[in-house]
Amino acid sequence: MIFSAFGRQLAIKNWLLQGRALGYSESASWWLLVFPTMLKQSRLALLAAMAFTLSVLDISLLIGPNIPELYAVVLYNWQTGFTADEQAMAFLGNLLLLLMLGVLVATIYGHEWIAAKRLRSLAVLANPMHITRLSRLFTAWLALFSLLTLAVLLTFLLWSLGWNTQNSFNSVNWSTALWQDEWFLCKNLC
Repeated sequence: MIFSAFGRQLAIKNWLLQGRALGYSESASWWLLVFPTMLKQSRLALLAAMAFTLSVLDISLLIGPNIPELYAVVLYNWQTGFTADEQAMAFLGNLLLLLMLGVLVATIYGHEWIAAKRLRSLAVLANPMHITRLSRLFTAWLALFSLLTLAVLLTFLLWSLGWNTQNSFNSVNWSTALWQDEWFLCKNLC
């Protein structure tokens, strides 16, 4: 979604045409000319998504209190506490959250630097076999993270229906009560 928004702002067709004029295939032109620029353009959006993902509360609050709490929820509970111990834990927790965010920011910049350096060397070599391997690697990476996303969504769905990590899968008391309480449309339908 991020790349589609940036794709409308950049002259991708002209870059692909220039790549064809230089003798690159369309996929090689994409990887060598368009992708590095789009990666740099998407940096701020990726950083914002990483920061939001690290500190998100809404998904874990939607799933319910019967599961082990995520770090952001525990931190929120400490921040809203009134004792000195809770405030001290909230301060240390916020420092840890900032440290984790710093690691994620460094990871984004490191990933961008490695990708740009690698693509620059591929542009100099202009070896189509390396570019084809890179395209296959990206396709496998995309498939892996798509499966990971589906697994996370399935886990959220199972948690919302009453499964948690303390129970075996057969002894779960399946219920749509959370969905009925949270979604007003489901009250009329269920």
